Amino acid sequence: MEDMRITSAHTALMEQFPIEKGAVEIHNIIENPLVQNKLVVFDAGEERPEHAQDSVVIVTLINGSVEFTVNGKTEYMHGGDVIYMAPGELHSVKAMEQSYLSLTLINAQAVDCLEDEEAEEKAAEIKACNCNCK
Repeated sequence: MEDMRITSAHTALMEQFPIEKGAVEIHNIIENPLVQNKLVVFDAGEERPEHAQDSVVIVTLINGSVEFTVNGKTEYMHGGDVIYMAPGELHSVKAMEQSYLSLTLINAQAVDCLEDEEAEEKAAEIKACNCNCK
């Protein structure tokens, strides 16, 4: 899990991944055993049918607008909106206009693997200092 400790910056993503007419494209931006980040690029009217992930999911709409349905309840998202989903939640997405969506998946099992004695001690130190230090 050493590659989780490497910092990386990913810039100008919308320039790198322009919207393709009539398409939904998924681009892997970050990928390691703990976390994945994907850029999902939608042309207007395109959709991803209902599906589920076995990870914790955080969806951030970068720009555009989408109908995001989770377990039958539809939310209308606009740039800057965020949705959190527990593992296994059925969801679908339909773009109302051209949209960029950031999808972060967190592997809960990998998080559990990190919870060793050393990690617990470090967490206690951070909590004890009562600040935002790392």
